[in-house]
Amino acid sequence: EVAARGGTGACSDASGEDELWIRSQDGLAEPRQITSGADTYKYGPAWSPDSRKLAWSDKKNRLQFVDIDSKVVQLVEASESFEIRDFVWSPDSRWIAYANSKPRQFSKIHLFSLESGKSVPATDGWFDVGSPAFSSDGTWILLSNDHGLVARGTGSGGAPVVLVADAPEMRGVYLAPSGR
Repeated sequence: EVAARGGTGACSDASGEDELWIRSQDGLAEPRQITSGADTYKYGPAWSPDSRKLAWSDKKNRLQFVDIDSKVVQLVEASESFEIRDFVWSPDSRWIAYANSKPRQFSKIHLFSLESGKSVPATDGWFDVGSPAFSSDGTWILLSNDHGLVARGTGSGGAPVVLVADAPEMRGVYLAPSGR
C-alpha cells in the first residue's frame, strides 16, 4: 500500500485479478478500482508527487503507470531481463528515472518523459548502476554504481545532460536547498 493525498493505493484481487485500487484514507468511501484486465502480479506501486499517477512494475518485467482520473495505463518499458523494481518519480511528476538492463549487459539508468512518452538513457552502460534518486528541485539525479555515487544533471527544458562526479571513495552526497 502507498498513501497519497486523497487516498491509499494498493494491489488487490477483490475483482478476481491483481488490480490497483484506491480507497479513502478515512475508510468511509467505497474503494475505487483504477486498473483492469490484469495479466500478472503488480509490485511496488508508487504515487507521483502530484498524486495524479501511480506507477508499478510487474511480473512480466514491465514498468507502467496509470493516470488516476482517466484510468489510462501507459507502458514505460518492458525489460528483456529482469523486473524493473528500481524506479522513482521526479519532484514535478514529469519524469520517471529507472534502472534497466539488457541480457548480458550492465544496468543503465533511463529517463522516461511523460510529456514525450519516450525514454532516453542517462548512463552509458560502462558500469552497473542503480538506485536513482532526484534532488528536491529535480535538476540532479543521484545513482549508485560500482565506483560509488554519480550525479547527473538536467539542462534547459529538463533534457537530461550527463554531468559525472564519479569517485570510488564517495559514499554520500548532500545537496544544499539550491541543489548544489
